[in-house]
Amino acid sequence: MIGEFSTKASPQNSNAKTVFFVLMALSAVFTLFYLLADRYKGLLGLAVMIFLVSAVYIYTRYVGVQYYYDLTHDNTGEAVFVVRRQVGKSSSTLARLGLSEISSVKRENRAEAKAHKTPYGYRKYFYTPTLMPSETVRLTVISPYESSEVIIEATEEYEKQLTRYIKEARGELYPEAE
Repeated sequence: MIGEFSTKASPQNSNAKTVFFVLMALSAVFTLFYLLADRYKGLLGLAVMIFLVSAVYIYTRYVGVQYYYDLTHDNTGEAVFVVRRQVGKSSSTLARLGLSEISSVKRENRAEAKAHKTPYGYRKYFYTPTLMPSETVRLTVISPYESSEVIIEATEEYEKQLTRYIKEARGELYPEAE
């Protein structure tokens, strides 16, 4: 029986925080140079903006965000996999996939992920809280609307539960007696 199962993805390393603080420090240093310099103010101002925008991107994409992966049922009773993102108190649903539409679940290390070629026409979605994660889980989704690959970070326990629920949603786990 497919039940409710949810997990919060935790960052595997602190690379994003380190990059964020380095970018903020560089932005502060270049701002100081900008204020003290008589020449090259345009270039210094551009560098300050690049570092600030990069720092804001890293913060909003990795540092200040939490991802939740839910196995649940929608209002029609269909078993679904839902990816939610929470930034502060604001929560939004990023993906809602029918479990029967997920064709494969594969755990990959960084080298395997880098070597993987996404098939032509497939969209690729990254829902990972870690900058350069060492291990990810790739979900291949083939639905009537779109073929895609969804990259998440999940524990082995969650991956096994997801695989089991997918098989059950397709009727492979408990085939009905005729």
